[in-house]
Amino acid sequence: MTIRYWIGNAQYRSQVEAGTVTAVANGATVSATINDKTLTYTCDADDTEADAATGLVALCTASDAPPEFTELAWTVDGDAVVATASTPGTPFAGMTGGLVFSAAGGATIVQTTEQANSSPSDVANAKNWATGAGVTGLPGAGDDLVLQASSVSLLWNLDYFVGTSFASITRWGNFTGDVGLAPLNPNGLYREYRPQYFQCGPHTVGSSSAGPGSAIQITLGLGAGNGPQLEAWDVGSQQATLNVLGGQAVRFLGTHASNTGTIVNATVTVANLAAETSSFASLSVDGGANVTLGEGVSFSGALTVSNGQVTTYIATASLLASNNSTVTVRSQDTTHPVITAEGGSTIAWLSNSDITTLTLRSSATLDKSQSILPITVTNSTIDGANCQILDPFSTVTWTNPTTVNGQVTTGPFTFLGPRTVQIV
Repeated sequence: MTIRYWIGNAQYRSQVEAGTVTAVANGATVSATINDKTLTYTCDADDTEADAATGLVALCTASDAPPEFTELAWTVDGDAVVATASTPGTPFAGMTGGLVFSAAGGATIVQTTEQANSSPSDVANAKNWATGAGVTGLPGAGDDLVLQASSVSLLWNLDYFVGTSFASITRWGNFTGDVGLAPLNPNGLYREYRPQYFQCGPHTVGSSSAGPGSAIQITLGLGAGNGPQLEAWDVGSQQATLNVLGGQAVRFLGTHASNTGTIVNATVTVANLAAETSSFASLSVDGGANVTLGEGVSFSGALTVSNGQVTTYIATASLLASNNSTVTVRSQDTTHPVITAEGGSTIAWLSNSDITTLTLRSSATLDKSQSILPITVTNSTIDGANCQILDPFSTVTWTNPTTVNGQVTTGPFTFLGPRTVQIV
């Protein structure tokens, strides 16, 4: 087991990719594709290989070319179309969605990498990692990764460590570089085709365990500092303990059913995009943290929120909101087994999902005023003196009588029109 520090010490070098046209024919086509966007030149009877290359470059440099193409410098070298990264160190080929040359109808084109990308932000470059003794080299299975006192981001080849199970990842508050990429590329506002998450651990489809003794400890935000503006971590099916002590925009993916987490003073989203999946056995949200649980989250245990904010698109086995927390429920067509709110907390129900057992204590509120979707509450207990159920559109059906504890000085229920509320 070795501690590997991120140092980001590699040089910048532009990637250069060439597509050499080796045959043409009347009506044949040569194409360049990036991010599922294709530009195609159609040859005529008089075209040579150089003409076809020139025609394709003209399309790639046109004012209406997609933004993925305008990030590159396009030139003709004899019979070859040459694409060079305008920003040194930014890769654009060799990954899913990257630049691919193709031909059809009797034309042929051969793609080669004339110069590989190099960047201090490339996680697959051995010069960007070092031991405490200053020996450079890539991390391996069982190593501890540390990010601290640096502003160099981890951006490229983020899927390089898929299949490698690390012992821990520690990101200190004084590390200010980003980890990962945003879903929407800021340069051209297109869907990012490069890997967005720093990925590690096994990523076997259907796997829920990385094996005994292989859990990873992830600690983000130790010490002073605000940390990155964006960071994205995907540990696959390796079991994880996630501790976020500070973070401005943390994205997390992990599919092990026994994952646990504590989020304090940070903004975290889990599986919030289409097709993303994650699992948790339990999660604690505290200290002003703001957490979003997307539709792809499986949650088998308790979600505990104290002085925090949570938006959830799924049902947890149980939810406890306390100490002036706000939980917004947006799940659809499901049932929440246990919902408990206390200490001035609010549960905002923007959902058609039902509640099996609802408990409101010490100035807590179930707020149904922002949604007209009907729901059913089976069992309910509230403090009559200071708790409220706001249902101005009369959307809640109460299966069993509500138990109201304590003195009732004002009506704890708000609803529309004649309704009968049975209280015990």
